Amino acid sequence: MPFFERLIPQRGRLFRRRMQLTTDGTVFLSLLFAMALAAVNTGNNLLYLLLAAMLSLLIVSGVLSEQALAGLTVSRRCPTGVFVNQSAPTVLTLTNSKRRLASYSLHVAHVMEGREERLTGVVGCLPAQGIVQLRSSLCFTRRGVHRVEGVSVRTRFPFGLVTKTLYLPLKGEVMVYPEVRQVPWCLAEQFSAIGRDRASSRRGQGLALYNLRLYHPGDSARSMHWKTTARRNELMVQETEVETERRVTIAVWTWLPGGYENDVLMPRRVPVEFEQVVSIAASLVVAMLARGFEVQVSLGEKDISYGSGPAHRERVLRELALVSPACEAGLSGARRMGAGARRFRRDEGPTFVVCPMSQVDCMQDVWARPAQVILSSEWESWKSPDIL
Repeated sequence: MPFFERLIPQRGRLFRRRMQLTTDGTVFLSLLFAMALAAVNTGNNLLYLLLAAMLSLLIVSGVLSEQALAGLTVSRRCPTGVFVNQSAPTVLTLTNSKRRLASYSLHVAHVMEGREERLTGVVGCLPAQGIVQLRSSLCFTRRGVHRVEGVSVRTRFPFGLVTKTLYLPLKGEVMVYPEVRQVPWCLAEQFSAIGRDRASSRRGQGLALYNLRLYHPGDSARSMHWKTTARRNELMVQETEVETERRVTIAVWTWLPGGYENDVLMPRRVPVEFEQVVSIAASLVVAMLARGFEVQVSLGEKDISYGSGPAHRERVLRELALVSPACEAGLSGARRMGAGARRFRRDEGPTFVVCPMSQVDCMQDVWARPAQVILSSEWESWKSPDIL
């Protein structure tokens, strides 16, 4: 059952509040019971008077703390996509909708996936009809979709006897992309040489002729093709072909042997290796797109076709954030994945295969195309790629 459904009954939202005694409150209640026992046993009017004063103090504390939390609303603004182990800036806007009464001593925190995160901010006094913005940051340690359930507002006002917490539902989701690491310098040097020796059949800056077309206002005079212009008696412009074809394919080895979770050593090693593989693939995608490459990504039997730019980057990172290992008994899944490499055309650029160290022998046996292998355990100390 979701966290807030356990806190809020179906009949209403009156019980979104939770009370917890503080140390001072425990001492106060102990004294209260001792005073009540003494007053009953002795019948002393002065003790009854002190008991009444302590009971009234407890009632006033409950009423004022309830008033401090009443009429509070909250809104949140945070990025929809963040990276693992990177801070995501978040802004909470807390509003006191009461007409005359202020709220005091408010402690605000995020509630995510059933647990309360670290303190976001403290508001000493929020006047009536007042608005305050609290800036904080969220940090996620694993990729995927994270559910943000709401915000908790705590107060010990006025006497510090009770901590009363108000839960404000504020549902939302944050997509957490894999961790992006720095690409080793030797691999970055190889990026600069990719595609320099291949011509492209696309329009762009270059020397080879791509097409002839009619002149349009705004075309540069340097692009005029004067021989054709004289022969046809109308202005003609030449379009050139891009000199380099900068395309790469990044294949993520997602197959894992079925039943690995029953092995004594495998359960600890395999998930960690797979997360490293996904992180390395995301690092390569970000680095290559930043260098102007068109990137194609293969996630097992699912392909993301060539593309570039921010939209393609976000699409690839989203798929990498949600990818999971394909566990299948036997080698049929591995052979099927290796045979699928034939769909990558050799003339479209190199292929990088990111593979867990424990699966490299299997991958090399079944992979059907030349590729550069990047092992998860050798990323930091990587010197030169293995060539299949």
